[in-house]
Amino acid sequence: MRYLLLIRHSQSQAEPNVPARHWHLSEQGQSYCENLAKRVDSYSPKQIITSREPKAVETGQLVANWLQLPCSTAEDLHEHERGNVPFLSQEEFFSSVKRFFDEPDQLVMGQETAEQASARFDAAVQSVLMENSDSLAIVAHGTVMSLFAAKHTNIDVYSLWGRLGMPAVLVFSLPEMALVEIVEHVDASPPSHSE
Repeated sequence: MRYLLLIRHSQSQAEPNVPARHWHLSEQGQSYCENLAKRVDSYSPKQIITSREPKAVETGQLVANWLQLPCSTAEDLHEHERGNVPFLSQEEFFSSVKRFFDEPDQLVMGQETAEQASARFDAAVQSVLMENSDSLAIVAHGTVMSLFAAKHTNIDVYSLWGRLGMPAVLVFSLPEMALVEIVEHVDASPPSHSE
Protein backbone atom coordinates (compact mmCIF):
# COMPACT_ATOMS: atom_id res chain seq x y z
CA MET A 1 0.00 0.00 0.00
CA ARG A 2 1.23 3.50 -0.88
CA TYR A 3 0.45 6.48 1.34
CA LEU A 4 0.57 10.26 1.30
CA LEU A 5 1.08 11.77 4.74
CA LEU A 6 0.25 15.44 5.08
CA ILE A 7 1.86 16.70 8.26
CA ARG A 8 0.94 19.98 9.86
CA HIS A 9 4.16 21.51 11.17
CA SER A 10 4.90 21.28 14.87
CA GLN A 11 4.17 24.04 17.37
CA SER A 12 5.63 27.36 16.30
CA GLN A 13 6.82 30.31 18.35
CA ALA A 14 4.33 33.14 17.69
CA GLU A 15 5.92 36.53 17.09
CA PRO A 16 3.19 39.20 16.83
CA ASN A 17 5.41 41.65 14.90
CA VAL A 18 6.66 39.03 12.41
CA PRO A 19 4.52 37.49 9.63
CA ALA A 20 3.58 33.89 10.51
CA ARG A 21 5.33 32.59 7.38
CA HIS A 22 8.65 33.51 9.06
CA TRP A 23 7.98 31.86 12.43
CA HIS A 24 10.21 29.06 13.73
CA LEU A 25 9.43 26.10 15.97
CA SER A 26 9.20 26.65 19.70
CA GLU A 27 11.28 24.44 22.01
CA GLN A 28 8.11 22.50 22.80
CA GLY A 29 7.41 22.13 19.09
CA GLN A 30 10.86 20.66 18.61
CA SER A 31 10.24 18.19 21.44
CA TYR A 32 7.09 16.88 19.71
CA CYS A 33 8.99 15.79 16.62
CA GLU A 34 10.36 12.51 18.01
CA ASN A 35 6.85 11.14 18.62
CA LEU A 36 5.74 12.64 15.32
CA ALA A 37 8.51 10.65 13.62
CA LYS A 38 7.29 7.47 15.34
CA ARG A 39 3.74 8.07 14.06
CA VAL A 40 4.98 8.80 10.56
CA ASP A 41 7.30 5.78 10.53
CA SER A 42 4.38 3.34 10.76
CA TYR A 43 3.51 4.29 7.14
CA SER A 44 7.11 3.83 5.90
CA PRO A 45 7.56 7.00 3.85
CA LYS A 46 10.72 7.09 1.77
CA GLN A 47 11.27 10.83 2.02
CA ILE A 48 10.06 14.04 3.63
CA ILE A 49 9.19 17.08 1.52
CA THR A 50 8.34 20.41 3.13
CA SER A 51 7.07 23.84 2.31
CA ARG A 52 9.75 26.52 2.44
CA GLU A 53 8.39 28.16 5.61
CA PRO A 54 10.90 27.79 8.49
CA LYS A 55 8.49 25.99 10.85
CA ALA A 56 7.73 23.37 8.18
CA VAL A 57 11.39 22.96 7.18
CA GLU A 58 12.43 22.54 10.83
CA THR A 59 9.66 19.98 11.46
CA GLY A 60 10.61 18.03 8.34
CA GLN A 61 14.31 18.05 9.14
CA LEU A 62 13.76 16.82 12.71
CA VAL A 63 11.44 14.00 11.56
CA ALA A 64 13.80 13.09 8.71
CA ASN A 65 16.76 12.98 11.11
CA TRP A 66 14.91 10.60 13.45
CA LEU A 67 13.89 8.34 10.55
CA GLN A 68 17.15 8.74 8.58
CA LEU A 69 15.27 9.88 5.49
CA PRO A 70 16.09 12.50 2.87
CA CYS A 71 14.36 15.86 3.36
CA SER A 72 13.86 18.57 0.74
CA THR A 73 11.59 21.53 0.01
CA ALA A 74 9.17 22.10 -2.86
CA GLU A 75 7.41 25.10 -4.36
CA ASP A 76 3.83 26.11 -3.54
CA LEU A 77 3.32 23.98 -0.41
CA HIS A 78 3.16 27.09 1.80
CA GLU A 79 0.20 28.25 3.85
CA HIS A 80 -2.63 30.41 2.55
CA GLU A 81 -1.07 33.74 1.49
CA ARG A 82 -1.95 36.07 4.37
CA GLY A 83 1.27 37.93 5.11
CA ASN A 84 -0.61 41.24 4.96
CA VAL A 85 -3.02 40.24 7.75
CA PRO A 86 -2.12 41.83 11.12
CA PHE A 87 -1.76 39.69 14.25
CA LEU A 88 -5.32 38.89 15.35
CA SER A 89 -6.81 37.67 18.59
CA GLN A 90 -7.75 34.00 18.54
CA GLU A 91 -11.45 34.91 18.28
CA GLU A 92 -10.85 37.31 15.38
CA PHE A 93 -8.62 34.81 13.60
CA PHE A 94 -11.11 31.92 13.92
CA SER A 95 -13.94 34.16 12.70
CA SER A 96 -11.87 35.25 9.67
CA VAL A 97 -10.91 31.67 8.82
CA LYS A 98 -14.56 30.57 9.06
CA ARG A 99 -15.52 33.28 6.54
CA PHE A 100 -12.56 32.25 4.36
CA PHE A 101 -13.88 28.68 4.17
CA ASP A 102 -17.55 29.73 3.87
CA GLU A 103 -16.88 32.11 0.96
CA PRO A 104 -14.22 30.22 -1.02
CA ASP A 105 -14.43 32.39 -4.13
CA GLN A 106 -14.17 35.70 -2.21
CA LEU A 107 -10.98 37.42 -1.06
CA VAL A 108 -11.82 37.38 2.64
CA MET A 109 -8.33 37.68 4.14
CA GLY A 110 -4.82 37.76 2.78
CA GLN A 111 -3.89 37.67 -0.89
CA GLU A 112 -5.59 34.39 -1.92
CA THR A 113 -9.15 33.15 -1.89
CA ALA A 114 -9.76 29.67 -0.49
CA GLU A 115 -10.23 28.43 -4.07
CA GLN A 116 -6.89 29.89 -5.14
CA ALA A 117 -5.02 28.50 -2.13
CA SER A 118 -6.63 25.10 -2.64
CA ALA A 119 -5.76 24.97 -6.35
CA ARG A 120 -2.14 26.03 -5.74
CA PHE A 121 -1.56 23.53 -2.94
CA ASP A 122 -3.34 20.69 -4.74
CA ALA A 123 -1.24 21.23 -7.89
CA ALA A 124 1.95 21.25 -5.78
CA VAL A 125 1.00 17.99 -4.03
CA GLN A 126 0.11 16.34 -7.35
CA SER A 127 3.45 17.45 -8.79
CA VAL A 128 5.34 15.92 -5.85
CA LEU A 129 3.33 12.70 -6.17
CA MET A 130 4.12 12.43 -9.88
CA GLU A 131 7.84 12.53 -9.05
CA ASN A 132 7.62 9.84 -6.35
CA SER A 133 6.37 6.28 -6.65
CA ASP A 134 6.74 5.42 -2.93
CA SER A 135 4.91 6.56 0.18
CA LEU A 136 5.98 10.02 1.20
CA ALA A 137 5.34 12.70 3.80
CA ILE A 138 4.74 16.37 3.07
CA VAL A 139 5.10 18.90 5.90
CA ALA A 140 2.74 21.79 5.28
CA HIS A 141 0.13 23.93 7.03
CA GLY A 142 -3.30 23.59 8.57
CA THR A 143 -5.42 25.71 6.25
CA VAL A 144 -4.15 24.31 2.96
CA MET A 145 -4.14 20.76 4.34
CA SER A 146 -7.79 21.15 5.37
CA LEU A 147 -8.69 22.52 1.93
CA PHE A 148 -6.93 19.55 0.31
CA ALA A 149 -8.77 17.02 2.50
CA ALA A 150 -12.12 18.67 1.82
CA LYS A 151 -11.47 18.62 -1.93
CA HIS A 152 -10.69 14.90 -1.97
CA THR A 153 -13.17 13.68 0.67
CA ASN A 154 -16.53 14.73 2.09
CA ILE A 155 -15.04 16.07 5.33
CA ASP A 156 -16.13 19.49 6.64
CA VAL A 157 -13.22 21.85 6.05
CA TYR A 158 -13.70 24.20 9.02
CA SER A 159 -14.34 21.38 11.47
CA LEU A 160 -11.19 19.58 10.33
CA TRP A 161 -9.12 22.77 10.49
CA GLY A 162 -10.25 23.35 14.07
CA ARG A 163 -9.26 19.81 15.09
CA LEU A 164 -5.70 19.89 13.75
CA GLY A 165 -3.07 20.59 16.37
CA MET A 166 0.60 21.34 15.86
CA PRO A 167 1.75 18.83 14.77
CA ALA A 168 -1.01 16.75 13.20
CA VAL A 169 -1.10 14.16 10.42
CA LEU A 170 -3.58 13.35 7.65
CA VAL A 171 -2.97 9.98 5.99
CA PHE A 172 -4.30 9.26 2.50
CA SER A 173 -4.09 5.99 0.61
CA LEU A 174 -2.86 6.25 -2.97
CA PRO A 175 -3.86 6.42 -5.73
CA GLU A 176 -7.51 6.69 -4.62
CA MET A 177 -6.78 9.53 -2.15
CA ALA A 178 -8.95 8.01 0.58
CA LEU A 179 -8.48 9.57 4.02
CA VAL A 180 -7.47 6.60 6.20
CA GLU A 181 -6.33 8.30 9.41
CA ILE A 182 -6.46 11.67 11.13
CA VAL A 183 -3.94 12.17 13.92
CA GLU A 184 -5.28 15.37 15.46
CA HIS A 185 -2.26 16.11 17.63
CA VAL A 186 1.06 14.51 18.47
CA ASP A 187 2.68 15.67 21.70
CA ALA A 188 5.82 14.76 23.61
CA SER A 189 4.23 12.07 25.79
CA PRO A 190 4.68 8.42 24.82
CA PRO A 191 2.07 7.45 22.18
CA SER A 192 -0.62 5.14 23.50
CA HIS A 193 -1.87 2.09 21.61
CA SER A 194 -5.35 3.59 21.38
CA GLU A 195 -4.24 6.64 19.35
